[in-house]
Amino acid sequence: MVSHPMHGGRVWFTRVRALGAVLALTLLVSLSGCRAVGTSVQPASTSTHVTMDITQISAGDYSSIVGSWTEVAYSYNPYDGTGQHWVQGGTESVVVTSTKIDFGNGFTMQGSNLKDGIGDVALVYSVQDGYLSADTADRMALFNYNISFCPAGTWPANISIDNGVTVDPADEMISFWISNNEHFMVFARGGQPQPRVSSMPDELPSCPDGWTPVSWSTWTGGHTLVCSGPTIYVEITVGLKTYIDRNASTTPTGGVTATFDGGPTGTVSLGGGLVQITSGGSTKSYVANASWDNGKAGGFSVTPATNIPACPAGSFPLSLSVWSNQWLLTCGVQGSVTSFYYYNGHATLEGQAMTSQGDLLCGRDSAGDAVCYNASKVTVTANGTTATYQTSASYVPGTGQSTPTTTPSSGNSYPSFTYLTYYNPRFSFSIDYPVELTVGAALPDGSGQSWSSTRGNVTYNVSGHNVTGDPSRQVASDLAAAVPPGGSITYHDGGVTNGNAWGVVSGYDASGTRGYYTYEVTGTGSAVTMSYVWDTSADWCPQWTQHTYETLQHADLSQTY
Repeated sequence: MVSHPMHGGRVWFTRVRALGAVLALTLLVSLSGCRAVGTSVQPASTSTHVTMDITQISAGDYSSIVGSWTEVAYSYNPYDGTGQHWVQGGTESVVVTSTKIDFGNGFTMQGSNLKDGIGDVALVYSVQDGYLSADTADRMALFNYNISFCPAGTWPANISIDNGVTVDPADEMISFWISNNEHFMVFARGGQPQPRVSSMPDELPSCPDGWTPVSWSTWTGGHTLVCSGPTIYVEITVGLKTYIDRNASTTPTGGVTATFDGGPTGTVSLGGGLVQITSGGSTKSYVANASWDNGKAGGFSVTPATNIPACPAGSFPLSLSVWSNQWLLTCGVQGSVTSFYYYNGHATLEGQAMTSQGDLLCGRDSAGDAVCYNASKVTVTANGTTATYQTSASYVPGTGQSTPTTTPSSGNSYPSFTYLTYYNPRFSFSIDYPVELTVGAALPDGSGQSWSSTRGNVTYNVSGHNVTGDPSRQVASDLAAAVPPGGSITYHDGGVTNGNAWGVVSGYDASGTRGYYTYEVTGTGSAVTMSYVWDTSADWCPQWTQHTYETLQHADLSQTY
């Protein structure tokens, strides 16, 4: 089955696939980069720092902005009629080397290219009032981005910041804006990099001059320290031995890899919770009982019974679940599990790719048994009998620690949503839906399911159907049929990925009081369609539609069902 990409971290990352954001694209809001309206600033800083060179930056040379960057403010739009919500400070970080800017969670920038977890996004540069703006080249893209680089003194006096939030106009700043939830982050380099953070235990060393901590972890007899500065600095201490690499690299899954003098290599992953050193073809693993990674605390309260092996070349640790005398490690790249290791209390068994089955990811180990997991449990099915284990400690992508399946929603009367998973046995697709919706009638021929709510007059349908012919033509035809007469619409042709075409149509009816959204992904044999219709006054819809969209899993669409 195929899963949609997801991102972890603070709300802005988990919302980058929000359906409410797709509708917001038609607004083409201007709160991006270093521009907007109004002002709220602090007194000028007296600190000094390396001068930001926007000419070098536009050419892909970031040497003038390496160092310590701190999130000083961020804002988001909860789509509840209250507009942008500004918050002072923040816990996100930016790791800058001379050739790459890493915003975390799969968002990396190199030259005129931004990787966003789905693919490559082309950027175009322009200079405005002394600062550099990098914008999405295709303004009709599903998601729009703006990254702005503001030398000291170029932060506009008319920037709209409220709620008592302030920034220092004398600082150099980097801002990151995404059309999803209109999330806007501001990072400042207002002084010399700080070698320590308040969460660090006293016994941990400080970062070298010019670097600042982005991750640390401890376990009995050892620790690791990762620092951001001119390059990425990694220090791992095991007993009396200390390994140091001043030119480490980030991984696609949010960790780092390092190469040490003499040939040993190291990997720090799972939010700093798993540290591995490989030397002479042998890998030794250390599971941290306390960790901190880009402002997020973690650690494992239970130690695995045996050593954790290294992931196959080209992949990295994605999750680790520990219970009793057993454990499960999954490996892959950006949320796609390509292999796993399962220790059953007696032996370590290997497995290949995992696919989604309801709320679990499942695969078969080398003994032929089915192994499945989520944030809170692991199931093992052998000889027709399924054993379910509640994990004692775990780390999974996007959630970190083991948590119930609930999603926070800002600024509305639903503080959180609890989700159930719908699985369609005919077309082999699954998707989450909030329990706040009322389950309606099954759609004809076992093709899907409908839900509704009197709050906002919401209807929600998910279905599959068989197709013939060219997938791109099929998507265009199906989405055209979903458009009501009159009103305003936005159509996005997503192109073809892995043989499947997809597209989105969204907008409002002629009265402007009903919003609608239809998404379809189509292969040469079958398609899956989901659609939402709601009153535009239903402010709670964007809070759960993003989650349902993210959780859609489907089978091989080249087949008919």
